[in-house]
Amino acid sequence: MGSRFITRLALLSLLVLLTGCVETTFEDSGTKLARVIVRGAKRLRASSATELVVRYEPMHGIDQEYEVNIFHTGPQKPGTPGNVVEVRCETGGYTSWHQRYVFVPRDLHVSKFRHDTTVTLRKVGDRIDVVAVH
Repeated sequence: MGSRFITRLALLSLLVLLTGCVETTFEDSGTKLARVIVRGAKRLRASSATELVVRYEPMHGIDQEYEVNIFHTGPQKPGTPGNVVEVRCETGGYTSWHQRYVFVPRDLHVSKFRHDTTVTLRKVGDRIDVVAVH
């Protein structure tokens, strides 16, 4: 094998390694929640079911107090959060990238301690709605 091939293989391996690390290195608990919701929405869309419950826990587990907020999808009112999922805990964070996959008809909130959170997704026509958080 030529040295160019080995160099390219080494660079490709490094790139794959770094790409695999990005999701966990730069992820916070809010992004993790959005990822759980999006995966569930994709599963529900591909199935014949009308509803799916997904489970979520923050990055450092459930042995902590944490709060989950999933805000209504729609026009944002000045001074209020909107169109985001948010987790408040040690590794808290928020994101809005989930809204390409789901609709949130109303604000949803839950506070937890030593329990996981369940999020209920429901098919409503052609879209997937986030309808409950417990």
